Parts: sequence; C-alpha cells; structure tokens
Amino acid sequence: MLKASAEQLAKALSNLMQENNKKLVIIHSDLSKLGLYKPKNQNILEDIKEILSQKIIAVPAYTINSFTKTKVYRPESDRSEVGALGELAKRMGWSRTNNPMHSFYLDDDTAYKDHTRFKDKIKTSSFGTKSFLAKVEQDAVILQIGCFHNTFVHRAENIFKVDYRYTKVFKGKWISLCDQGEVENEMIVRDLSIKGINEIDRKNAAVEFFNSKYSSEVKINDCTIRAFDADNYLKFTIKNLERNKYYLTSI
Repeated sequence: MLKASAEQLAKALSNLMQENNKKLVIIHSDLSKLGLYKPKNQNILEDIKEILSQKIIAVPAYTINSFTKTKVYRPESDRSEVGALGELAKRMGWSRTNNPMHSFYLDDDTAYKDHTRFKDKIKTSSFGTKSFLAKVEQDAVILQIGCFHNTFVHRAENIFKVDYRYTKVFKGKWISLCDQGEVENEMIVRDLSIKGINEIDRKNAAVEFFNSKYSSEVKINDCTIRAFDADNYLKFTIKNLERNKYYLTSI
C-alpha cells in the first residue's frame, strides 16, 4: 500500500490554501485513497487542524439513514454515515450542529452558535435559506481529499428549485446526555414520479467544474486533493442549470 506523510499533506494543503481568504474549510474525504498515513500528531484531523490553523474546520457527520429509521438524533453519540473524519472529530470533542440529518462537526462554533444550539423545539433545514450551508456559502472553501463529493450540489438544486425534487419535512426528537427536545428538518428529496433520472451523471458535471478556473488540485501518490470556493461552485452550477435544468442528471 502507498504511504503518505504529514509533511506531504502539509505541503499539499499549503499550496492549495495559500491565497484563499475564506474562513471556513468544509472537508469531504475518502481517506482510503490517501493510503497508509503516518500522522505527526495523534491523527490526520489533528494534523489538518495544525496545518490550517487560521481556518475554522467543518467535517460532515450526516445521519440521514439513522434519523429516518429511528426518528431520533443523538448529537453526542450518533455515528457519522459519511466517513472517518466525523468519528475523529467526535473523539476530539468538536461541536456538532443541530441538524438531525445533515450535521457538521466544527472545531470552533463561535460564529455559528445558532446552528449548534439545542432547545425544546428545533426547526432545521438541510439545504434551504436557513440551513448551515446557506449560512456559510460565502465563507466556505470545499476541500476534497480523495473524493468528488460536495453537499453544495443539493444547495444548488434547492436554490434553482429543480423539478425532480420536492420539499419534505422530517420530524423526530433529539436526545443528549442530559436533555431532549423535538426537532424537524426540511430537505429536498427525489420525486420518484419523474422517471429516467440518473444522478450518477452529476459526476460528469463535477468533472466539468473541476476542469474550470475555479478549482485547484494537487496529488499525493494516487490521491487527488481539490479545493474550491463554495460560492464559485454555486454560481457555476446554477448558471448551467439555467441553460439545462437537467444538468445534474442524465434524463
């Protein structure tokens, strides 16, 4: 198996971020693509936090399947369904946002207290105007380590109001170690009555964006690491949706 060092990671991230003035970094990752990683600190997330010390770091910790099945969100214990970095953030005691389906871990939630506050009744949104993604879209740079995933694709669909998705509200409760309350989350879901949608094709749209002037990338061994601003991605994607409303599908 190929090996990667903290020094290689530091060089790669520094090259990608050296001229970026966004304050928040959202990391999507498939760490298996990086190979056998030897950390400088206790783990790779601590290394990233040290390398990007001037940034606030956000890590997806989505629990879509568990919440739709159990109708319960346990922010302190629910396991992230989207990768290892979420579990590392949990062990490191990072704050978790209050969305029961699309939560994020934050190493500093000072500017985002409205999204990490838990109260008796919470109304959240995954991709709408009151969502965490909407809150940070002008502040965020997306960092992809070994993957092409980017949750802002659904933010773009929400803004454009694609006809193959509709708004649905999911209700349940949140339970912490010492308190609990009600929570409901608004998100867009696929309209199954519209046939022929192949969402795998969104990868082609992603590649088109990665080949644009808005995205930069470096490699560590066979692992591609990419960075781009969320607002540039949204402008690019919505412009293409205006030309072709099925730009993100292969209908």
